[in-house]
Amino acid sequence: MSNNKLAIFLIITSVFFGTVMLSFLKIAQEDVNVYVAGFFRFFLGLIIMSLLASKFWTPIDGYSYAMFLGIGIFFSLGLYLQIIALSKARASIIQPFHYTLIFWAIIFGYIFYNDIPDVFTVIGAIIITCSGIFVLNQSSKN
Repeated sequence: MSNNKLAIFLIITSVFFGTVMLSFLKIAQEDVNVYVAGFFRFFLGLIIMSLLASKFWTPIDGYSYAMFLGIGIFFSLGLYLQIIALSKARASIIQPFHYTLIFWAIIFGYIFYNDIPDVFTVIGAIIITCSGIFVLNQSSKN
């Protein structure tokens, strides 16, 4: 995949991720059953991924099934906990903790793929994290 196509793909992915986070905030503000909301998110993802899988599917082994199951369980648990967190506190308080994803991605990238981040990645992660800490401090003052 060329860099331009990859950049467009990453932008589209970020838009969808932001949409999911906004929908979680909306769900948390309303008195909606968290299990019902989670089911609809799961069902929508199942439909979309099933359509994509028909084009890219290759047979997989038992180890991959176990990995998919583990990823699905932890991802679902994470989404459930995000909805609960957003129902208990404002998004401006929750969001700075979301920035730890950058550091987890760097740590897991190194552990699993021997990927060492370049200087720009580290500087960007520090800037984003510091801005998150600043927002958290400002939110706690109000």
